[in-house]
Amino acid sequence: MAYQTHVAKILSNKSLILAAGWRDGVDKGDEFNIVILGQEIKDDHTGKSLGTYDRIKEKVEITEVYESFSVAKKLRRMSVLSPLISSGTFGASTVADELPIKKTEISPLTLDEFDPNIHIGDVAVKIGS
Repeated sequence: MAYQTHVAKILSNKSLILAAGWRDGVDKGDEFNIVILGQEIKDDHTGKSLGTYDRIKEKVEITEVYESFSVAKKLRRMSVLSPLISSGTFGASTVADELPIKKTEISPLTLDEFDPNIHIGDVAVKIGS
Protein backbone atom coordinates (compact mmCIF):
# COMPACT_ATOMS: atom_id res chain seq x y z
CA MET A 1 0.00 0.00 0.00
CA ALA A 2 1.32 3.44 -0.94
CA TYR A 3 2.24 5.92 1.78
CA GLN A 4 -0.61 8.33 2.53
CA THR A 5 -0.81 11.66 4.31
CA HIS A 6 -3.12 14.67 3.91
CA VAL A 7 -3.27 18.35 3.01
CA ALA A 8 -2.73 20.14 6.31
CA LYS A 9 -2.76 23.74 5.12
CA ILE A 10 -3.19 25.68 1.89
CA LEU A 11 -0.59 28.46 1.70
CA SER A 12 -1.55 29.96 -1.67
CA ASN A 13 -2.93 28.97 -5.05
CA LYS A 14 0.52 27.53 -5.79
CA SER A 15 1.57 25.75 -2.61
CA LEU A 16 0.27 23.33 0.01
CA ILE A 17 1.51 21.92 3.30
CA LEU A 18 1.37 18.11 3.52
CA ALA A 19 1.35 16.57 7.00
CA ALA A 20 4.51 14.50 6.46
CA GLY A 21 8.18 15.40 6.61
CA TRP A 22 11.63 13.88 6.68
CA ARG A 23 10.72 12.00 9.86
CA ASP A 24 8.10 10.16 7.75
CA GLY A 25 10.52 9.40 4.92
CA VAL A 26 9.51 12.27 2.64
CA ASP A 27 12.27 13.77 0.49
CA LYS A 28 12.53 16.84 -1.73
CA GLY A 29 11.39 15.81 -5.22
CA ASP A 30 8.91 13.16 -4.02
CA GLU A 31 5.62 13.26 -5.87
CA PHE A 32 2.15 12.88 -4.39
CA ASN A 33 -1.28 12.58 -5.96
CA ILE A 34 -4.00 14.56 -4.20
CA VAL A 35 -6.99 12.24 -4.42
CA ILE A 36 -10.65 11.83 -3.65
CA LEU A 37 -11.01 8.45 -1.98
CA GLY A 38 -13.59 6.51 -3.92
CA GLN A 39 -15.87 3.60 -3.44
CA GLU A 40 -14.61 0.11 -2.77
CA ILE A 41 -14.33 -2.06 -5.87
CA LYS A 42 -15.06 -5.77 -5.47
CA ASP A 43 -14.22 -8.48 -7.95
CA ASP A 44 -17.60 -9.78 -9.14
CA HIS A 45 -16.06 -13.19 -9.74
CA THR A 46 -14.34 -13.76 -6.40
CA GLY A 47 -16.01 -11.17 -4.15
CA LYS A 48 -12.51 -10.03 -3.14
CA SER A 49 -11.93 -6.32 -2.52
CA LEU A 50 -9.65 -4.85 -5.20
CA GLY A 51 -9.23 -1.51 -3.43
CA THR A 52 -10.93 1.83 -3.92
CA TYR A 53 -11.57 3.74 -7.12
CA ASP A 54 -9.80 6.96 -6.21
CA ARG A 55 -9.87 10.04 -8.41
CA ILE A 56 -6.75 12.13 -8.80
CA LYS A 57 -7.26 15.86 -8.36
CA GLU A 58 -3.65 16.91 -8.96
CA LYS A 59 -0.07 15.72 -8.83
CA VAL A 60 2.27 17.78 -6.65
CA GLU A 61 5.99 17.65 -5.95
CA ILE A 62 7.73 18.26 -2.65
CA THR A 63 9.85 21.42 -2.82
CA GLU A 64 10.75 21.85 0.88
CA VAL A 65 10.97 19.24 3.63
CA TYR A 66 10.81 19.82 7.37
CA GLU A 67 10.72 17.35 10.26
CA SER A 68 6.96 16.77 10.29
CA PHE A 69 5.62 18.61 7.23
CA SER A 70 6.48 19.41 3.63
CA VAL A 71 5.71 22.13 1.11
CA ALA A 72 4.27 20.80 -2.16
CA LYS A 73 3.66 22.55 -5.47
CA LYS A 74 2.34 21.61 -8.89
CA LEU A 75 5.45 21.97 -11.04
CA ARG A 76 5.70 22.12 -14.80
CA ARG A 77 9.07 21.70 -16.44
CA MET A 78 9.79 23.25 -19.79
CA SER A 79 12.80 23.90 -21.94
CA VAL A 80 13.60 27.52 -22.53
CA LEU A 81 15.90 29.05 -25.10
CA SER A 82 18.56 30.74 -23.03
CA PRO A 83 19.49 34.20 -24.30
CA LEU A 84 23.18 33.54 -23.65
CA ILE A 85 24.52 34.71 -26.99
CA SER A 86 28.12 33.98 -26.15
CA SER A 87 27.59 30.34 -25.20
CA GLY A 88 24.66 29.51 -27.49
CA THR A 89 23.30 27.09 -24.88
CA PHE A 90 19.77 26.07 -24.03
CA GLY A 91 18.52 26.14 -20.47
CA ALA A 92 15.73 24.56 -18.50
CA SER A 93 13.17 26.22 -16.31
CA THR A 94 10.68 25.02 -13.69
CA VAL A 95 7.64 27.07 -12.78
CA ALA A 96 4.86 26.47 -10.26
CA ASP A 97 1.39 26.31 -11.83
CA GLU A 98 -1.73 27.35 -9.99
CA LEU A 99 -3.62 24.58 -8.20
CA PRO A 100 -7.42 24.34 -8.26
CA ILE A 101 -7.97 25.77 -4.79
CA LYS A 102 -11.13 27.04 -3.15
CA LYS A 103 -10.05 30.63 -2.46
CA THR A 104 -11.76 30.77 0.96
CA GLU A 105 -9.49 27.95 2.19
CA ILE A 106 -6.25 29.79 1.43
CA SER A 107 -4.43 30.92 4.56
CA PRO A 108 -1.06 32.15 3.40
CA LEU A 109 1.98 32.51 5.61
CA THR A 110 3.40 35.99 5.28
CA LEU A 111 6.56 37.58 6.57
CA ASP A 112 4.35 40.22 8.16
CA GLU A 113 2.21 38.13 9.93
CA PHE A 114 -15.50 15.67 -7.67
CA ASP A 115 -15.11 18.64 -6.76
CA PRO A 116 -11.74 19.31 -8.41
CA ASN A 117 -10.71 21.84 -5.77
CA ILE A 118 -8.10 20.75 -3.29
CA HIS A 119 -9.30 21.03 0.31
CA ILE A 120 -7.67 20.84 3.71
CA GLY A 121 -7.82 17.20 4.77
CA ASP A 122 -7.65 15.77 1.23
CA VAL A 123 -5.63 12.57 1.02
CA ALA A 124 -2.16 12.73 -0.56
CA VAL A 125 -0.74 9.43 -1.84
CA LYS A 126 2.97 9.12 -2.50
CA ILE A 127 3.74 8.08 -6.06
CA GLY A 128 6.19 5.23 -6.51
CA SER A 129 6.28 4.10 -2.90
